[in-house]
Amino acid sequence: MLNKINHTRTMVNTPLNNSRIERFFKTIKYEYLNDWTFKNIKDVKYHVDYFIDFYNKTRLHQNLKLSTPNKTDNLDEKCS
Repeated sequence: MLNKINHTRTMVNTPLNNSRIERFFKTIKYEYLNDWTFKNIKDVKYHVDYFIDFYNKTRLHQNLKLSTPNKTDNLDEKCS
């Protein structure tokens, strides 16, 4: 396990298993990362960490009734 990240694979023909993270990747790419030019990997890490914090604490989510994941009590809704 590298950097405390455990890689898992989704089963074939189960697109819903991966949909939430794919949606997050699209969001971070188009709403944030495409606007930056990075100097080095440390710079990338800083900006990704910043966005994750923003995404969970500040950014309003339609599927959470315009709330944030951190303000939502239901774990299933946080993952949506």
